[in-house]
Amino acid sequence: VDQAERDRISFMEAEEKRKAIVQRASHEGAVVGIAIDSLNKTVVTVGADSKLVLWNFVTHMPNKKSPIMLPSPATKLTHVRDSDLAAIAMRDFGVAVFDCSSLSI
Repeated sequence: VDQAERDRISFMEAEEKRKAIVQRASHEGAVVGIAIDSLNKTVVTVGADSKLVLWNFVTHMPNKKSPIMLPSPATKLTHVRDSDLAAIAMRDFGVAVFDCSSLSI
């Protein structure tokens, strides 16, 4: 096996690993809210599958903390750029506040 073949195999293995990581974090239902943090580094999505997913804006890969499971399916996301806080309305009428700076609920 020559170097080009080893490089091709290595690339394919890395691509399969990337696909598995993205698949694990991806939403399984409808995405009902999307926001971008004030530094344009992280995209926040919430879905009807109760997942809050953090995506790297540049690499398009999920953050290591993703997915964060919400107590109930999300119905809406509202982001305030000045404070970098996002309010997530949920189907059970609860509200979660997500800090986009510290990436925590």
